[in-house]
Amino acid sequence: SRRASAEASAEMLRRALGERTSRIRELAAFAADVESRRTSEPSAADVGSQRDALRVLQRAVAGLQPEARAAAGEERELRDRVAAEEACAEQERACADDGADAAEALTRLQAHLANMRGEYLATAQRCEALERRLADEASAEQPVESDVEERRWDGAFAE
Repeated sequence: SRRASAEASAEMLRRALGERTSRIRELAAFAADVESRRTSEPSAADVGSQRDALRVLQRAVAGLQPEARAAAGEERELRDRVAAEEACAEQERACADDGADAAEALTRLQAHLANMRGEYLATAQRCEALERRLADEASAEQPVESDVEERRWDGAFAE
């Protein structure tokens, strides 16, 4: 009977040990859950610190907003100036191209004018020769008119 009583006591101790082990596991799980909630929820001090930091940052942002607006305005002005400069540069390039074409055309016109002057001088010389011949033929009749006409032709083509 002692043996039966010892076995019954041992069995009772095993059950008590199992229950306590189970209770210890439950409490450990509960403690871990409480700890995880505690670390995921900020403390009152943490919340206060975060609010203070947020206020400081909001003041800094409020101070930067006028500067940001001014910078945006300057950016618009600079973009407008760049666009105007690019348009001006394009016009200058077009004018330079036109200027080169105009210079070439002017050179051609000058050569053409020089050619025409030569032709007019040759025509003037033929006219003068014709006038002289006609003047020689009619020299007795109109000597004064021949001299006037010759001076007129000399003055017209001397330029």
